[in-house]
Amino acid sequence: MGTRDTRCLGKVDNAVAYCPGAFLAMGEVLCLDRYIMMQVHVVNRAFQRAPLAMESEFDFPHMTLAKLESGESEHISDATIWKSAVTSEEINITRMLTQLNHDVKCSGLPFRLIPVHVQQCWYGERYNITGGEGLQVFRRLQAFVLSACVKLGPGSVQEWSKEPGHPHITYEYPNMREAQPWACDDWSSSRGSCRSSATSRASSLERILDRLDEARLRKYRKLFMKERLGTTALLAMDDARLKEVGISAMGDRIKILKIRESLLAEP
Repeated sequence: MGTRDTRCLGKVDNAVAYCPGAFLAMGEVLCLDRYIMMQVHVVNRAFQRAPLAMESEFDFPHMTLAKLESGESEHISDATIWKSAVTSEEINITRMLTQLNHDVKCSGLPFRLIPVHVQQCWYGERYNITGGEGLQVFRRLQAFVLSACVKLGPGSVQEWSKEPGHPHITYEYPNMREAQPWACDDWSSSRGSCRSSATSRASSLERILDRLDEARLRKYRKLFMKERLGTTALLAMDDARLKEVGISAMGDRIKILKIRESLLAEP
């Protein structure tokens, strides 16, 4: 990626998610808080990116490949080791990702645009990756991670966006306490405006977070905030989708589905 291309990533094209000719601009694969993810932007041929609304310096566009479960991490020297509670096996996450990123760079993927099919998911504030080479790249990287972690044992690694689901890039993580309106004011074609109130979505999410607290499911607050699972998103979910986003315990999924039913019963 050249200097000119890097500068262009600071420019926004509001039509990227609607028009043919979308691409992925790929960065590195990394592991944060148990999530193994690939850094990625949706861009056009001129390297202008799709809109993002990320206020925190810790938020960045990515697609999650997998999540480590049933174990704990340990830092030894400069390496992160994941120790499985299922098989007592361990894997050097730092070494695995170093090898994967080396292979990715040797393939040339970070140095070119990767054609992709994109659908914008309004209720989830995300760009769904539904086809093209970008989807194939995601599945290849995901297969590498799952294969490298197989010795950790069953249930130790959760496959993210499992087929027929689509990988996605969440484009909005508004500040929950100081949410400000965000809109794509420059987009005025016949496809309509993409105005979106972060305030309304924040209040919707806060409503769900309160319900989680009442149901003694506070441990899922971080997940619901990360995935932006507000009222509208929860109403569109079923048991399989809840499991896909990371809620593996059946009892907890049942409680969350009861929250969903209570929302449906409200006027």
